Formats: sequence, C-alpha cells, structure tokens
Amino acid sequence: MSVDPTRRKIVFGTIGVSLLGSRVAQSRALELAAADERLAEPLPNGATTVRMATLRDGDPIHRGSGSARLLKLPDGGHVVRLENLEVVPGPNLFVYLVAHEDPLFPEDVTDGFQNLGLLKSRFGDQNYPVPQTADPAAYGSVVVWCDTFKTQFAVASLG
Repeated sequence: MSVDPTRRKIVFGTIGVSLLGSRVAQSRALELAAADERLAEPLPNGATTVRMATLRDGDPIHRGSGSARLLKLPDGGHVVRLENLEVVPGPNLFVYLVAHEDPLFPEDVTDGFQNLGLLKSRFGDQNYPVPQTADPAAYGSVVVWCDTFKTQFAVASLG
C-alpha cells in the first residue's frame, strides 16, 4: 500500500510542530520556575542611596510590593535596586526607569522610560545597572512593566 507523499509531509510536519511546541513550552516552564526563585543579590560595594521609595500595586489585579532604591556607585555609575520584591506572575516583565513621577496610565510610562532589562525574579533583592547614557535625575519612578499587555505591575515614585 502506498502513502500519498503530500499526506506524509502533513503528518510529519504536524508531529514536528508538536515536538517543537513542547520544547518551547518546556523552556517557558523553566523560565517561569526560575522567576519564582527568591533572589538575594548583594548590595553593590560602596553604593550610596540617592533616592528610595516603596513599591505600590500597578492596579487592583497587577500587584507588587517591596522597595526601589536608586544607588550611586563609587565609579559614578548608577543602579536601581529592588528589595523585598514580591510581584504577581505575568509575561514579559521588565524593570523601567520612568520619567513620570507617579504613572497611572500606560502612556505615563511609555512617554519616557529607560528599559533596564527583564525582571530577574518575582521575589527578593536584585540590581539593575542604569546605562551610562541615561541621566538618573531625568526619571521620577521605577516601574515593573508587562510588555505583553502594556500595563504596570508595581510602581515606586522616587519623588
């Protein structure tokens, strides 16, 4: 009995996509598990606090707590440090320095921000270097931002 070559391609293609999809799902599951581990990054040596604020919920569903500090390093660089962070799960969470001091709406965040990178973990203490090209004085808040849904999960107004 002969099998139609087109049908063979469809069957094997479907199996290949299913296997690839399960690999992607496995990878995402590992990524999410890592995001649930409590981080305990040390305070950078010689760092001094420039500004500090308590994190508040982004809205009633997207919640976060802890504190954010803008630190100055001995070499003149800056770091944003999140301490005792706890944030509800979400996809593509990033740490942003935001120009607006008290962002309430997505456009308050996206009108002026510096992306400091993917959130390393939803829990604990973690450091995010500020690029040398960014002027920390130009930013009024730190935001944990969901890039997928364009919403804030936690906000610290540095004032």
